[in-house]
Amino acid sequence: MVIAAETFPRGGRLNLWCIIDYFEASLNLFQPDFTGNEHVSLFARNVEVNLKEGTEGRIQIDQALKFKICLTYLGKSSVCWEAQCMDLKTDEELANYWIQMVTVDMKDRKPKPFAYLLEDLCPKNLREEPPNGFDLEFKPETAFKHEFVVNWSDTDFNSHLNQADMCRMCVDCGSFAATQNNLSAFSHELVAYDLKRCSFMFMKEARPGEKVLVECWESEGSPLVLNFAFSKENKLITMIQLEYFSGDVNAASKL
Repeated sequence: MVIAAETFPRGGRLNLWCIIDYFEASLNLFQPDFTGNEHVSLFARNVEVNLKEGTEGRIQIDQALKFKICLTYLGKSSVCWEAQCMDLKTDEELANYWIQMVTVDMKDRKPKPFAYLLEDLCPKNLREEPPNGFDLEFKPETAFKHEFVVNWSDTDFNSHLNQADMCRMCVDCGSFAATQNNLSAFSHELVAYDLKRCSFMFMKEARPGEKVLVECWESEGSPLVLNFAFSKENKLITMIQLEYFSGDVNAASKL
């Protein structure tokens, strides 16, 4: 994969949601064939992206990257893939990614034990347990709020708001919070800072035309960790955490 110029819309830094898009595209190359079981679909439950410090600034236009991906866990209704983003010339790892997905019977939209359909993709050294997701944190009443409307271009093959665009919404919401002096470690747009980790926990979905409220707050005692709660009609649908390597020293907080 060669990085195109349009991937760098701001300040010569690769956007996090573009990196997630690349991981998703790589994963799509290894989707199972559900022929004869068209009522079965895969839905994301947990996702995590970890970046090496400075990755967003180090990846350049026309740089060639390669992605390695492997199925690493197979349960009854749960499956995990793990992937690496690497420099094609040096083999240096720039980021890694894991996703836990659930097999769902679309007839009643409930998880069902269809993970066995992926057995042909299994290596010999599978994990005994899936990777651990992050812990949910209490949301304060003072959390910063920003509302979005889901566009068709924000959705995946299930017509659900996808993880890359959720990440973009987090960065936009967090940037408004930071520039309005609501975060103690950040005072500029979040794209200006080096991201360490992005973690997702999905509960429900949002579809085109629906309004989504995103609320942002920093973790107690860890201002470099930002929490984002996505809700629709007052019901929580997704939790996301962004953790940064560093921020600003002198930004005051109102949260």
